[in-house]
Amino acid sequence: MKDHYLRIKNEFGDKEFKVTDMCKLLKVKERAAYYILNELEEGSKIVKMMRGVYKLSSPKRLRPSKEINEIRNHLLKRITRRFRFTGLSILEMFVHHVPFVLFYHLYVEPGSAEDFKKELEDTSKMVVLVDPKSEHLRNLLAHVNAKKIIIIRELSYFYAADNGLSSPEEAFIDLYFEVTRERIPFMEMDLAEIFKSLAAINILNYSKLLWYAKERKLKDEIETFLRRLASDVHIPAGAL
Repeated sequence: MKDHYLRIKNEFGDKEFKVTDMCKLLKVKERAAYYILNELEEGSKIVKMMRGVYKLSSPKRLRPSKEINEIRNHLLKRITRRFRFTGLSILEMFVHHVPFVLFYHLYVEPGSAEDFKKELEDTSKMVVLVDPKSEHLRNLLAHVNAKKIIIIRELSYFYAADNGLSSPEEAFIDLYFEVTRERIPFMEMDLAEIFKSLAAINILNYSKLLWYAKERKLKDEIETFLRRLASDVHIPAGAL
């Protein structure tokens, strides 16, 4: 497999390639090409940009902060209900201007928010809120010296979550929703900078991004958002 990776790297570099390109390069049939691609994708050597479109991945991986990771591991042991940290819980490393307060979103299975809140209040030093309105957040920030806040919201979408963590595509769409709907105080212009940083390290699956945007009824908005960024970052063919 290492030999296949080196040949792909030498041939395509940082360019996108398709399954048919793989077949020609390695002189294999399509079925064998997909097998090789799946192996490389599982080994984090390549990333699937769109259906049938691939690119070499960056060695940089998305990891939550140590604090969020410890909370996640604790919840996995204590609560059987589904949950996923999302938004800045996953994308904090890409925030260019550190906000006065960091909002960590935790999406949980419907009917379980209070259970998660109680568990977090017993174990975490952060302020924990269940589905706060924006005016509630503004009032809180005016009177409480909180630097980190966990916001719990109930949601039923957990298909791409991995051990309590959202995929980068989900994390960005969730953050986009929270910011553009003014559910948290965060500069909307920073969304573009976060996305540019994500795109630069070649970890996004644009098919998954647009699929989840559709789930959250944001597909048209995200397509417009991507078109605005197309002059600054490379958007793979077929994404728009």
